[in-house]
Amino acid sequence: MWTSLTLVSILIAVIFWLIMETSIRVSYEQDNVDQVDRLMWTTLERYGLEDYSETLRLLADSDDCYIQLLQESDGALLLSFDADGTAQTTETAQASGIIPEDLFARLDASGGVIGYRVDDAGRNLTWNVKAAVTAYDATGRYVLILSKALTNLNLILSVFRKRLMFVLLGVLVGAVLIAFFFTRHFAGPVNRLTERAKQMAEGDYDSPFPRQGPTEVLALSDTLKGAATEFRATEELRRDFISNVTHDMKTPLTVIRMNAEMIETVAGNDPQRRSAYLSGIIAEVDHLSEFISDMMELSRLQSGTWLPELAPFHLNLLISACVNTMEPNPGAGGGRIVVRACQGLYVRADSMLIGRVLENLLSNALKFSPGDREIQVTAFHGSEATADVLPRLYAFPDAIAPETEVKPDPPSLSPLVYVCVRDFGPGVPKNQQEQIWDRYYHVDPLGRENTGTGIGLNIIREIMRLHHRPCGVISEEGKGCLFWIALESAPAPREQE
Repeated sequence: MWTSLTLVSILIAVIFWLIMETSIRVSYEQDNVDQVDRLMWTTLERYGLEDYSETLRLLADSDDCYIQLLQESDGALLLSFDADGTAQTTETAQASGIIPEDLFARLDASGGVIGYRVDDAGRNLTWNVKAAVTAYDATGRYVLILSKALTNLNLILSVFRKRLMFVLLGVLVGAVLIAFFFTRHFAGPVNRLTERAKQMAEGDYDSPFPRQGPTEVLALSDTLKGAATEFRATEELRRDFISNVTHDMKTPLTVIRMNAEMIETVAGNDPQRRSAYLSGIIAEVDHLSEFISDMMELSRLQSGTWLPELAPFHLNLLISACVNTMEPNPGAGGGRIVVRACQGLYVRADSMLIGRVLENLLSNALKFSPGDREIQVTAFHGSEATADVLPRLYAFPDAIAPETEVKPDPPSLSPLVYVCVRDFGPGVPKNQQEQIWDRYYHVDPLGRENTGTGIGLNIIREIMRLHHRPCGVISEEGKGCLFWIALESAPAPREQE
């Protein structure tokens, strides 16, 4: 970058040099032509005055030009003044080098006025000449010839080049120094960030990004640092995904293989043993199917392509349907589900997704609750401040009134509806209550028969995120859990009032 900036500076200096020299040359030459034209018209206007000869002398002296008056009949010079205003004789006059042989023919062709240049090799200069017919008489025409030397042009350019050279050298030195410090201030940090980015591309997400340089480079460093953090999290998620998927798929496959081998080698013709082994195979296949379905559903939720279809619906009916689906059969080892909910609860949400949330919460509660304890489902109107009193609902579950006696907040003052699922299982330790919402996370399972896919709570969180509504858990180790969600309240349809 330093070399590029230096080359650009040199190129700019050369272009500036050429532009300035060309501009001076063209401007000077044009000024000379304009001055000769002005003098010519001045002398023509004063022709015929008594002091015309003196006027020509003064103009020659003041404007540093040669003025000659030529007679056509014999080619004699009637007047001749040099640049100092000194009268010249025929021998010392400039006519021999200035007046071309075809002067009068050219005047005839141009209407009586011509302009041309003559190179004077002896003096190493160029003459700018203007000739015009001033008068006629019986002997022929009288021609006034003005010539002005471009004497000082080469001298001016020589002086200009010398001075401009010093100026440009100073500019180049300054440009080189500026380029050097610029590259150290800008390019240096960018190059270090580039090297660090290459390391990140190779999988090194832990090396820090240097925060040096101007504001823009600092912003780039912070952006790359954030990208490295995201890549690190993604890499960890990938490793966890592979580890968990491998574990969750390998274990059922091992059990299936073991049961199949037992059928082949042990069960023989014993129907009871064969049935038991086949039941084990079916259970593991169901577990695999549930795991794959949960992964596909979670992938759709996180992809952003699954948008909730928000519409008002009767929450009480959805809770009843989910409870009827999840209510364990007698003797299955699950707890009894008790619903305590306000009547006439309507919410605006995607009923299918919220049904999935309730099923996941009830499924977890049934898995981890002792068989002799009930599972409580509570639903009521509330506001954002209601979340602060949920710990009381967790601490005093038996103080909750039956569903017909629940005292809700007035619906007009309650923009939310809370749904809580309370179990009396082992609970979740405080230090794990954030991680349980992550995919594949298990809280020290009681045994394989009581564990799920590790995706259910993550699905709940994604569904609530799509609804832009909160969810949470309140728990103490050994005292069970209270999982809760908040939904947007909706007015009851008129036909239901």
